[in-house]
Formats: sequence, C-alpha cells, structure tokens
Amino acid sequence: MSFKSIPLGMNRLEFSARLVLATVGNYFLCALFTATLSHLPNTNVAFAIERATTLSLLLFTLISIWVFCARSALYAWAIAAAFASLLLFAYQFLTVWS
Repeated sequence: MSFKSIPLGMNRLEFSARLVLATVGNYFLCALFTATLSHLPNTNVAFAIERATTLSLLLFTLISIWVFCARSALYAWAIAAAFASLLLFAYQFLTVWS
C-alpha cells in the first residue's frame, strides 16, 4: 500500500492549495462573516452575536466541503476571494452607517 497518492486524482500542489483554503482561508471568511453579521442594525446585541456565530459554523462546514468539491483549486480561491471582498465591503458599509 502506497501512501504517496492524493485522493481524487489531484497533484500535491492542488491538494495543498485546497487544504490551505479549507483551513486558513475558511477561518478568515467565517470570522469576517461573523463580524459583518453582528453589525446588522436594529437587533439585540446578544441575539445578533449568537445568530452570527451559529451561521458562521454552518458556513465553515459548507465551505470546507465545497473547497474539495470544486472543479479546481484556482476556481475555489477565486470564489473565496470574491466572497471575501463582498464581505469586506458589507462590513465597511455597516460599520460606517450604523
């Protein structure tokens, strides 16, 4: 039995890129998602933080699964970067106008 094979027929670089996105990138996205969602106006602070944290855990799981189901690592990174830029814009908008 050889331990050199990577699952799903991908090379080591692509697997490593997906693994980094599924761990470090996913943590950044979910932290940004939690911060953005907790700044929504007209909500109780405790309820907003609880809701944001719960949805963030769901998002973390879904992104971790999706990263390895995407057709390529480059595509997964591009979608993650677009989502992060959208969250950064929403966070800036909510912090300035709330």
